[in-house]
Amino acid sequence: MRIIRESIRPVRTGILLMIVLTIIGCRKEMDEYFYSDTEEYVDIALLNLLSTNDDYSSFLSILDNYNIDTIFDKERSITLFVPTNEVIESMGELHLDTIDWIKYLITESYINIAHIHGTKKIQTSGEKFSVIRNSGGSAFFDDAEITLTGPLCLDGKFYELSGIAQPLPNLYEFIALTNPFYKSYIDSQDSSYLDLGLSSPKGYDPEGNTIYDTALTTVNLFEEEYFPISQEFRTKKATMLLFSQEQLDNALAQIAEDLGLPATEDIPYQWINDVLLPYLSDQGVFWNDLSPIDFAPGRIRNIKGDSVNVDPANIDYNSSFECSNGRSYNYLDFVIADSVYKGRNVIQGEHLVIYKGSNLYAWKDEVIVTGNPVNPVATFTPGFADNDSTLVVRFDEPNSNQEFSMSFKISNIFPGTYRLLFRLKTTPSGVFQIMVNGVVQNINLGYGNSDRVDIYDLNEPVRSITKEVFREKNGFNSFDLLVENITEYGDVTITLLYVEPGKWSDNGFILDYVSLENFKEE
Repeated sequence: MRIIRESIRPVRTGILLMIVLTIIGCRKEMDEYFYSDTEEYVDIALLNLLSTNDDYSSFLSILDNYNIDTIFDKERSITLFVPTNEVIESMGELHLDTIDWIKYLITESYINIAHIHGTKKIQTSGEKFSVIRNSGGSAFFDDAEITLTGPLCLDGKFYELSGIAQPLPNLYEFIALTNPFYKSYIDSQDSSYLDLGLSSPKGYDPEGNTIYDTALTTVNLFEEEYFPISQEFRTKKATMLLFSQEQLDNALAQIAEDLGLPATEDIPYQWINDVLLPYLSDQGVFWNDLSPIDFAPGRIRNIKGDSVNVDPANIDYNSSFECSNGRSYNYLDFVIADSVYKGRNVIQGEHLVIYKGSNLYAWKDEVIVTGNPVNPVATFTPGFADNDSTLVVRFDEPNSNQEFSMSFKISNIFPGTYRLLFRLKTTPSGVFQIMVNGVVQNINLGYGNSDRVDIYDLNEPVRSITKEVFREKNGFNSFDLLVENITEYGDVTITLLYVEPGKWSDNGFILDYVSLENFKEE
């Protein structure tokens, strides 16, 4: 064993030497970039040096007014990009607040431009990234030329700018400037949760549950789902198709008119927040900084990876605005498709249950089932069911006094007249009533009104309220009915109530889907 150790020792020594040399090499490269200086050194603080030149008095005054000069109290090297009084006086309107602009001109590290060749991004004290270009004997901070290089001081260095350099707003800041309504929606998506990594247990409650010294973390669900629009990145970008406040107001007015509502204010905020704005976000947030040519195909993937239709002729390319973390465009003609507020709402039967394992299913929490216990099953039915699966409910003793009802909700429905459609297998049978918001509905399969339906009757042709005829195909058929008791915006509760055994010996139902859509009788 001694011989083996001795043979390994030179290898270990060699590896250690290589690691040390690598670290020294990397440190040397970093030091040369950040700290190597071949220029004049003066034994004076940076602010004191700037104060000796009246051309910088406006810049120093802004530092003082916003208490940013306290940054020099910290033991670190600072680099300032200083506009002269003349440059500051010639400035137009800033994209952002003055404090954001002044922080953009400060980096909390030593930058030696002489060692930058070509282009390099640096992060400023306000977290935004600026671009330094040094080539052909000229250096620029963004588009502002650097006309004078100050000496190395005790706490840093400065460069004089001959032009305006100001930070671009990020996508969130741009939305805040142009569309306060959309900003309010994004802000409303803040959510807090108990961060167990930052919380510490301090005991137990009487039920034995752990009590934590709570530390909450806040995340924005919009940024989690789409893109962190309020953050700054070196390379990561997104493109957003946006709308002006005026365009949104006009679109909402059109929706109110289509729905027969007296005014825009009658459109529930819940619908705007839960349906409209998520829909517009799905249609309008994309990865990368997209150019007009990227929209040319008319169908592209959004940031969630879903394909969406985008009319390239309906984008105002003149509205293009470069942001620090992406780009925005506005629509030319901002119209919300009526399918968004009058569209077909579909509930797949198999989505009413959840898989528990070992071929066992349970009703989802939002599905209310009463009566005798039943064991629901989601069955794979490829090629025949709408979504290739169905919900199967069979009653163990079909000819007894079985009691059963199943209720579920369809959310965000406007008041109006609707068509409610069921697609089921024609067996097993069973006589059911259909209730909407607690009211039993009339059903007419083509031979008179009734308050109930035997699923076995779907083996025969069924007349729809649209005047078409449903026919059995591959063991499935449909029936529909007119719903006229939805008078308020909100959730609509659909109930399937078992009344008595049907014509077939086996009772229960196999549900493909239920749909609810706005209906206008012609």
